[in-house]
Amino acid sequence: MKRRRSYSGGVSFFAFQDIVTGVVGIFILITIIMVLELVDRVESAPASTSVNMAELQAMLAEYTVESIRLQDEYDRRVETQGQSASLNKFNFSQEMERLKSGLEIAKTEKAELEDRIDALDSSLEAINSEKLEVLGELADLEESRERIEQLKELAKKMAQTSAIVEQTTSPIYRDDMPNGRSLCVVVVGDSVLTIKDSATQSVKRITVPRIPGRFSTWLAGVGVRQRHFFVLVKPGGAQNFADIQSALQESRASFGFDVVGQDAEFTLAFELGVK
Repeated sequence: MKRRRSYSGGVSFFAFQDIVTGVVGIFILITIIMVLELVDRVESAPASTSVNMAELQAMLAEYTVESIRLQDEYDRRVETQGQSASLNKFNFSQEMERLKSGLEIAKTEKAELEDRIDALDSSLEAINSEKLEVLGELADLEESRERIEQLKELAKKMAQTSAIVEQTTSPIYRDDMPNGRSLCVVVVGDSVLTIKDSATQSVKRITVPRIPGRFSTWLAGVGVRQRHFFVLVKPGGAQNFADIQSALQESRASFGFDVVGQDAEFTLAFELGVK
């Protein structure tokens, strides 16, 4: 039995081929466009490279700084982790108790130190007070020592003066009068006139001739108001005394007189070094 031929229409792939051809064409077109763009980029690469290098250097510096910071942070965290490695949830309570105990001990030691500091401050104040008292006593002792030295020196001088006075047989007159004037003793003899002036602590002798005239000249050169003249007249000195008395009266000097023996001696305190 023969098969029957079928005269119905077959499947056409023309439309599919058109689609494939179109897609391939698009791919080729995109490829050409990309190649052209790549060629342009390659030609302009040197100009853009310099710009990118500056940017890259800036980015590199920034990354370097950031890298150093991250390294420091890493080291810090490693150190912190090392310190807290012994602390975990299993021994947290024990560690906290240990830390609290250490804190209480530190507080106790601090309080003890503060008490010791207060005690030392009190002791220091007491020492300073005692130091001031001792310094005051030392100052008083120093004044007393100086006073004792002065008294010793005065006693020494008095002893020396006493020895000199004991060896002196003549009367001793003070240098100053109660009214504040200096004493000037004038011993009048027949041929010698002796002037002992405590104001200048000097002894002057005037011999003949012209004893009264030379005395008047000396009298005119000294201050009569600061002196009291005590005239001692020896035998043979009466004539000279009259002229000397006239000179003292004319100068309005303060004076007194007395008659003594020929061998009489008189001493003023300055002659012995006695004040």
